[in-house]
Amino acid sequence: MHERIVTLAVMKAADRYTIEKLGVPSLLLMSRAGYAVAEAVLSLLTVAPEQARVVIVAGGGNNGGDGLMAASVLLARGVRVHVFLAHSRLSDDAAACWRALQAQQAHPALILRQVTVDEVANELNRCDMIVDALFGTGLSRPVEGENQRWIHAINCSQTDVLSVDIASGIEGNSGAILGSAVQATWTLPIAASLTGQWQGEGARCAGVILPAADIGMPEQAFMVSEATGACYLLDQHWLRQHTPRSDKIAHKGRFGHVWIFAGSKGFTGAATLAASGASAAHAGLISLVCPDDVYPILAANAAEHMVHPQSALGTMNNWQQADALLAGPGWGRQQHALLEQLLATTLPLLLDADALNILADSSCLQQQLRQRRAPTVLTPHPGEAGRLLTVSAADIQTDRFAAVRELQQRFNCVVILKGYATLIADGKQLCLCPFGSPRLARGGSGDVLAGVCAALLARGMNSWQAACLAVGWHALAGERNNWFRMAELVDHIARLAHATDENTNTA
Repeated sequence: MHERIVTLAVMKAADRYTIEKLGVPSLLLMSRAGYAVAEAVLSLLTVAPEQARVVIVAGGGNNGGDGLMAASVLLARGVRVHVFLAHSRLSDDAAACWRALQAQQAHPALILRQVTVDEVANELNRCDMIVDALFGTGLSRPVEGENQRWIHAINCSQTDVLSVDIASGIEGNSGAILGSAVQATWTLPIAASLTGQWQGEGARCAGVILPAADIGMPEQAFMVSEATGACYLLDQHWLRQHTPRSDKIAHKGRFGHVWIFAGSKGFTGAATLAASGASAAHAGLISLVCPDDVYPILAANAAEHMVHPQSALGTMNNWQQADALLAGPGWGRQQHALLEQLLATTLPLLLDADALNILADSSCLQQQLRQRRAPTVLTPHPGEAGRLLTVSAADIQTDRFAAVRELQQRFNCVVILKGYATLIADGKQLCLCPFGSPRLARGGSGDVLAGVCAALLARGMNSWQAACLAVGWHALAGERNNWFRMAELVDHIARLAHATDENTNTA
């Protein structure tokens, strides 16, 4: 994982470090950013460059300067470029870019104008792409007046929009809309993504977030001010690297035994889906423990796992030799005593759904969790996270990055904060999953994820890698076009989990 997600403070500090400490001229950084913007435009155009017309709406700051620099590159590539300068006051670097463009005014493919939006609104509908370089990351107050009219005109056009760095009008940390915001088709982050692109309304306005443009800001430039630790994007290369390979003479005992404590009256499906997720991730053995009143239902439908009534636990001790435990899916809130028993083990443990709700209601169980030394993973959605932190789900969503860090620190374990752009934290590292689909936002999806992660724990993977791999597989499977039921999602996960086993014989 190499691509960073940063706050505005970290981005500003990195920019300052690169310019002041490393001696890289700010105009050179702007030139690299403009080149990256132009390359993105060329890769996204649906017509040949010489047939394309691109409108660049530039503000007066450095974001506008990036757009002006991109105009020069596009012009050299044969694109017809219309540059509309929305502000009369320019930063020093943006002014230098403007003067350079003015020197090319005689070029037949260039239209260069300082205008009001009313003068050119119709032209926004007659181009192949709009480059939004109106505001960058420095916006801190609500957009109003002429700037608001520019944003409205861009949004009312029927043209694809590429936003430079961040959609204009979005606050870079929280993702809040400051009055009005551009609804981008794509966003090209410069140097690194911002937290505001991945949460709140910022996620909705960003469109497709492209890989960040490399403008030569080195690793140490970011490290100097990352007080809370770096956050990285989960990528498919990492997932492929960490997908476990099977020994061709392996047997089921080598793939681990997962014990799942789940299900209750009316919620048997959650238990079955958790077991299906564990099966998809190639757990060697799966045992499901459920309340006695639903045992006949779950046992009758168990083709790939064993089922035990909860009352039999007193005469069984083999569950204590499990390779990993999973508790919570469809469990109900009456399992305090059993959860206490599970927390007391030294086995890898994943807590999901009702196990988290029971935990939220008990300070004693929370203390027991904090003192646990065995690998532990929590998988809350925003509502469950809110209950654990005694705040609302809306509060969690306001700053998901802070919420997942606080959960991890409070409970001393790996935390998967589910939702759009799922976050995984372990105290040393934080990553965000950029994959997924709205089709995952349905009952049962989280149960499958919990089963996948528990299976990876049972196979001997450490809790951080198991969490990242499970989230990545789950999200990528959700992106597949040809699934509608949870059973089909499980099949897609299984294909990803077994991708390295295609030519391996197992017993």
